[in-house]
Amino acid sequence: MVNKYHFSSDLHELPLECRRSARRKTLGLKVSPGRVLVSYPPAVSAKDVVLWVNQKSEWILKHYQPPLISVVDNAYTEQDTIFWNGHLEQLTALTGVDGLLPTHFFELTLCLQKQLLLELCAKSLLVDLRSRVKSWEGVLSLHARTVKIRPYKSRWGSCTQHAGLAFNSLLMMAPAWVRDYVVIHELCHIKHLNHSHFFWAEVARACPHQQVKKAKSWLRANGNQLLLIYR
Repeated sequence: MVNKYHFSSDLHELPLECRRSARRKTLGLKVSPGRVLVSYPPAVSAKDVVLWVNQKSEWILKHYQPPLISVVDNAYTEQDTIFWNGHLEQLTALTGVDGLLPTHFFELTLCLQKQLLLELCAKSLLVDLRSRVKSWEGVLSLHARTVKIRPYKSRWGSCTQHAGLAFNSLLMMAPAWVRDYVVIHELCHIKHLNHSHFFWAEVARACPHQQVKKAKSWLRANGNQLLLIYR
């Protein structure tokens, strides 16, 4: 079995499964909802498998979809709640003349409602991150070349080898301290594009282990509920 740890940071959160097959003559890749299967012949070394998969990372990320979940296609009503800034808020609190969503929100189809919610998340998060990223850049002495908001369906942030950071627009629904952790995490990838002990030592300079553990726990407990907006 190929050690998952060695794959690039863009892929580490995906459910990668590497399978050695005596029947295969070449490397093979199959992406299906909730699964990325890599098949390789016995003659290919683990190092070569990792190298090959990392070279395919852009294609994998483009085609990967989270596990299929059956969701009743009913529009949001005035009784429904969503996470906003870490708290469950009734949607009526976000609508109206002085709200963040239009007054006719509950008259729309579910598809249009989700589109408005995603647009609101992206717009609000971009404003939030301008000061948040700048603040942690100063603490860590690490600087991003670009900061973008992406509609990721299976991860909360990413960092390229050229110090380009991108964040899941749904992070606006998470608590501020969770957003801090994700920002710190991705900034530290500028220096260490992996999850080695050197990387985690860099993270610990700004985010103690207990805070990391708490943020990860919140995302594990609530992440699927946030990601339902994509389904």
